Amino acid sequence: MAVWSRVLFALSVVLSSQALRLPSDLLRRSVADYTGQIIYTNANQTEFFVDVLIDGVAVSVLLDTTEADLWVTGSISQSSWQKTSAADLLVDFGFSASISGPVFETDVTIAGVDVSSQAFLYTSGAPADALSIAGSSTFGLMGLGPTAWSAEHGVLGSAVYSPIDAALLEKVQEGQKPYVTLLISPDPSDLGTPSFAGFLTISETVDLSGIFDIPQSALDGLPDFSAVLAQPVVSLGSKNDFAVSAIAVAGASVSLQSGPLSATVASAESYNLVPKYIADAIYGQVRGAWWSASDSVYYLPCDAQISVSITIGGVPYTMDPADVVGYPASSGQCVGLFKVGNSSSVGIVLGVPFLQNVYTVYGYSSWGNGVLSQPYYQFLPLTDSGDSSYGSGDSHARPTSTFFVTVTHTPTTTVAVGGPTSGSSSGATRAPSPSSSSSSASRPVGDLAGLAAEGPSTSSNSSPSGSLSDQLKHCLPAIIFASVLIGVILVASLVWYVASRRRQRWFAQPSAYRTLHTMEVREPVHVPLYGAEEERGHVSYSDPYQDHEKS
Repeated sequence: MAVWSRVLFALSVVLSSQALRLPSDLLRRSVADYTGQIIYTNANQTEFFVDVLIDGVAVSVLLDTTEADLWVTGSISQSSWQKTSAADLLVDFGFSASISGPVFETDVTIAGVDVSSQAFLYTSGAPADALSIAGSSTFGLMGLGPTAWSAEHGVLGSAVYSPIDAALLEKVQEGQKPYVTLLISPDPSDLGTPSFAGFLTISETVDLSGIFDIPQSALDGLPDFSAVLAQPVVSLGSKNDFAVSAIAVAGASVSLQSGPLSATVASAESYNLVPKYIADAIYGQVRGAWWSASDSVYYLPCDAQISVSITIGGVPYTMDPADVVGYPASSGQCVGLFKVGNSSSVGIVLGVPFLQNVYTVYGYSSWGNGVLSQPYYQFLPLTDSGDSSYGSGDSHARPTSTFFVTVTHTPTTTVAVGGPTSGSSSGATRAPSPSSSSSSASRPVGDLAGLAAEGPSTSSNSSPSGSLSDQLKHCLPAIIFASVLIGVILVASLVWYVASRRRQRWFAQPSAYRTLHTMEVREPVHVPLYGAEEERGHVSYSDPYQDHEKS
């Protein structure tokens, strides 16, 4: 079992481009009460994990809002597990191969909530592309979807609930409302594995005052996450889908071809999946952008600034430009995070790029007699609307509230939970792949850096656009700097030369000799010869021999 002994919180909020930090004496405190609520991520910040306790053993599990089951793998003691009567399950979780294995029941703790006899699938061999944190051999996946989606519920009957519903029902028995909140806010500069990425809470919102054990007045200017409960309630369909009524790019509305679009939220999807015409509207006017049909994404200059807002329930939610342009794929090129999807069931899949711009509540409006119904979402905007125009600049400078936490682990047994195993690197270098599956539960596999290395393809609509000056615009700062530097050197050289000439004239002694040119342009100069004595206009000469004899 691994224990999170202490967490160093370095909370930072960027308001009007000015950083505000908490006093250093508030940065350290025990967070044992929040261990299971902390979300952490890998070096690529594309997958998000929490620790769940399975019969007291901590296991890092990937969070997936499009699934509703729990599965684990690795060296975990099964002495207290109860094998169910169900036959081995074969469940497709969107990896290269399905997950198969027996279904067990035991005590499970999710985000600090104890659930007895929770069903889960155990597999002895997970697919190679199943995601873990820092290469840990003990890991799994936990769906945040409703019980109706659960394969385990389907074979075991009404007494079995999806893991998140089971935890919510425990809270209902305590007299609390059934909802879960998701805050995903990784630090773009912290590429360690694992690193802090947010919080998962059940029947309560993130309370910074409680986490830091300081009065609310000391958090003046920081987000009040409880405000999410006052946001419009977005009712969900059978697929947890909802309507997107408008999309705006640079302040201009995109004409939705079939009216409001059906959308879902996918916490394990590294892109926002949209129809092609929406991707065209977002990236098509960006100079230097080009469409890759093979990868179903646009590549564009990394310094592009694109404002995109998505309206849900009458509220526009603005995307940070960094979550529109994405991350480097090749020299000077980034991959657009609005990818063209091919899902026929919904029009839009809102993945991690969207979730990083909102604080999310998923809950039920009706409950009773062990039944949860009428699911809904609520979203609290975390990104200011800013400048609604195209432009260029630092597209990775998030202008909104961001939480930075450095996580340290102290392993107490041989089971690696959340932290890297000795000599292991698997799982720490996984990057989004534009050519990965486009389903709502797809997971990127492969190396993003190599996807655009060969540049635009030779197919139509794949060549870089823009004039030569546009393509060379990235060299402009270097050209200006070099021109200024050369000018300064020339001026300095001229000043040095003039000063040197003046210095020579200053120290030069008068001479009796003049050049012929000088004699031609000046009045004749009278210079006495050697030994001549001039007195009242009469010149006399001394005899050097007589002078010698006199001496």
